[in-house]
Amino acid sequence: PWILNFQSPVYSTYGTSSGKARKDLMEAVPAMSNRAFDMKAEESEAYIPPATTGADYTQLNESQLNMEFNIKIPYTIPDDGKPHTVQIQNISLPANYEYYAAPKLDKEAFLLARISGWDAYNLLSGEANIFYEGTFTGKSYINTQITKDTLDISLGRDKSIVITRNRIKDFTEKKVIGSNKKETIGIEISIKNKKTIPVEIVIQDQVPVSANKDIEVELLELGNAKKNEENGFVEWKTKLEPSAMQKFIFKYSVKYPKDKLINL
Repeated sequence: PWILNFQSPVYSTYGTSSGKARKDLMEAVPAMSNRAFDMKAEESEAYIPPATTGADYTQLNESQLNMEFNIKIPYTIPDDGKPHTVQIQNISLPANYEYYAAPKLDKEAFLLARISGWDAYNLLSGEANIFYEGTFTGKSYINTQITKDTLDISLGRDKSIVITRNRIKDFTEKKVIGSNKKETIGIEISIKNKKTIPVEIVIQDQVPVSANKDIEVELLELGNAKKNEENGFVEWKTKLEPSAMQKFIFKYSVKYPKDKLINL
């Protein structure tokens, strides 16, 4: 949430810079082929390999305090000081796929796998390596400390979805009204699908939320977006046809005493 409140002026002889916005843990992922998103084709070509790892010989014993993986097959691990991986579990779960974008933080779209039924497998939170068709494509993070029925896993960036976010110059203005200052801001988000297949995408942005009765935030235009009144998040969900482009516009104003500073 973007909370508005009064600020005290800061004087310094040294230059300062704000910290960078929080980035997703996963590495940049190369542009994916259309086949990567053709779920029907993937299902029809699904192949279950024969048992070749320790996961096929592992028994899970769960108590109230911990879980124990008993591997019923011997392993020889070289004492070369290097990390070695032993696969202890292999799970196939159904997933729905959609894109997500928060262009205020990152002007690229991320493909999400939304997995249901995950809470029956005692998964642990941690960094995950993402592979597609046997090729390593990047890192993501699995957060299982949630109460939702759906687990979202980022599969990486797709540069075939082009996003821009700009202020609408003809609408953005500042003016003084009596003892108050009023700032009006308009934001335009444009998204183009350069793929040859349609995609579903969720776009999130935000409007500020006042933490002081002398700061008034007014939403002027939102279109068909949904707004969360508590945190100010606005969200659109749309389906983009191949080579199609859509624009999303929202506008708001903030009024506050002209002799005050706020984090706008």
